[in-house]
Amino acid sequence: MRHATPRTGARAVHRPRLRPLSIIALAALLALVVLPGVASAGPPTTTTSQGADIVCETDTGFTAVFAFEESDATFLDLFAETFGDDGYLTGFTDDVTFDGTVLTADVDVFRESFDDGEFTFVGVASVDATLTPDGQPETFSDRFREGNRWVRTEDVLQPATVAGWLVLDGELDIDLADCDANLFTSTQYLTNPATQLLRFDERVVDCGIEGGMGSVFAIDADFGTFLDVFVAGDDTARYGSSDNLTWTDTDLSGSVELFDDETGEPAGTATVDAGLTSLGVTTSDLVFQAGRSTQVDENFAVDGTVTIDGDTFELVDCFAVDSSSRQRTTDANGPRPGGPAPANDTPDGAALVGSRPVNAQTRGAANAPEAECTIEYEDEGGEFLESVPFGKTVWYRFTGTGQPVTLDTAGRDFDTVLAVYDADLSPLACADDVGDEDGFTLQAATTIDTVAGVTYLVQVGGYGGFEDGEDVSVAEFGHLRLTRS
Repeated sequence: MRHATPRTGARAVHRPRLRPLSIIALAALLALVVLPGVASAGPPTTTTSQGADIVCETDTGFTAVFAFEESDATFLDLFAETFGDDGYLTGFTDDVTFDGTVLTADVDVFRESFDDGEFTFVGVASVDATLTPDGQPETFSDRFREGNRWVRTEDVLQPATVAGWLVLDGELDIDLADCDANLFTSTQYLTNPATQLLRFDERVVDCGIEGGMGSVFAIDADFGTFLDVFVAGDDTARYGSSDNLTWTDTDLSGSVELFDDETGEPAGTATVDAGLTSLGVTTSDLVFQAGRSTQVDENFAVDGTVTIDGDTFELVDCFAVDSSSRQRTTDANGPRPGGPAPANDTPDGAALVGSRPVNAQTRGAANAPEAECTIEYEDEGGEFLESVPFGKTVWYRFTGTGQPVTLDTAGRDFDTVLAVYDADLSPLACADDVGDEDGFTLQAATTIDTVAGVTYLVQVGGYGGFEDGEDVSVAEFGHLRLTRS
């Protein structure tokens, strides 16, 4: 469901950038997507995960490593800050080895500047740690509702000793034996009603303090309402958090007691006073095979200050949003994958798409695509190519007019992916999710420039799907409708 950028000669339909909290909420919603089946409640689901955290604190800085494993996926986050530096180090990788005791990984590390927020590649950090249980474990349990289903969790936190090293040439050389560590396991039990309903509501204000002095962060969500302030300093940092704040549609204010980051002693007070001005509402209605998700975001401009020990500073580079997400997923009755293959299941059978919409049922198409749909995108590390997972595809063809041509799958009830090729199957464009400032959709569309008289091939299918030995995931499928204009 990543938005794709067409290659040269095609024009991208850009989706709006989602901030981290919106991404988390949306990912949590879409994680419930299931394939069609019988509309009845299923047995409870049990998931188990494990992980480790290693925290190293010295007079000069702070370093943390967090590893998490669930099913066949393992992730590792690294964070390091040297007091007095103009930024911090951060890294993430999913190429991790962790067996519950031994943790090893190589992590690409970047430095984020406090001044401009830019990321600079620093190098590759090596993590090699062995954790041994030490002391009595702590057990935590909870039971709560998540939409219309029940969730029960059982967590075990085991203190541990750690041996090994964290090394990043020129930056970090840490003997992990001097660090604190924990091993943890988490088991989650979830009921599975036939139709699952989820709801997320949150408000967020996230600002920097002028001159790179720190940050102000406020959140209002189901778990509570908090105002956090972080103040950087030459010798030590200060931080504080409070639930004593006033938050309306137009104003945010509150006071936070600050504490010294090294000693934990009280170290002053910060008072936040900000005005909020609505920038408009964005609504995204996401339709996929097992349901529908609607997200409404109201963005705000922030004009305010933070007063620290009598000195007042402007809030800068602010992001503020009021988000509301609703999702309904159903393990619904309906066609299963399989059946006769469509006549246009392969490039050789590509059907003509003209001025009138064309329709196809894709459930009988091959699960694997005949050609890749490749994204070209750019992040802090440079330009990358990545294939969008899709399948259950059908093929179409059209002749260029010398003018831009738009291909659109709008109105379908499953998540679609669309790719355009020349007659030799060289890729010209790849489209997945598309959108603009008014919202985005999971139904693919793209516009490409064409040459008069030249034949173009179009492959359209459902998002997802892969085959790796005996491990097979079926791409989304259904009644496809493709329009050309």
